[in-house]
Amino acid sequence: MAEFESARTLPGSPEIAFHLLQEAPRTGGWLPLRMAFDPLPDGGLRLTGRVLDREVDRELLYRAEPGQRRLEWTVAGADSCTGWFQVADSASGTSEVTAHLSVLGEWEERLDPRDAERLRGLLDETVGALEAEVRARADLAQG
Repeated sequence: MAEFESARTLPGSPEIAFHLLQEAPRTGGWLPLRMAFDPLPDGGLRLTGRVLDREVDRELLYRAEPGQRRLEWTVAGADSCTGWFQVADSASGTSEVTAHLSVLGEWEERLDPRDAERLRGLLDETVGALEAEVRARADLAQG
């Protein structure tokens, strides 16, 4: 299993950050991934698009735990990826987010150093996009 992680201090409350993460599969506007999230009849989501030059068309399983400010997700299939976001309260109105990604099966076997670097970059870009969106929301809230 290949593991990747990115963390950052966000300029807003953990409630704002977690709300944005929880809504991302439905709204997705701030996510840097060029993926589509389509609702399934059972309440789940279908994820379609390209990651690392590979087509993805899979069910996305995700679970939000608001009390822990944790969001876990899995792209279904034997050759897939799984991950989580954790938001923690920090000092004086800021929060800390950690994003974790695990790549499994065939995807892991085909990862070369360039792919690994691209995944690290994508994870950092995702956390950076969340930071920008939290900043915008916090600025609006302060008026």
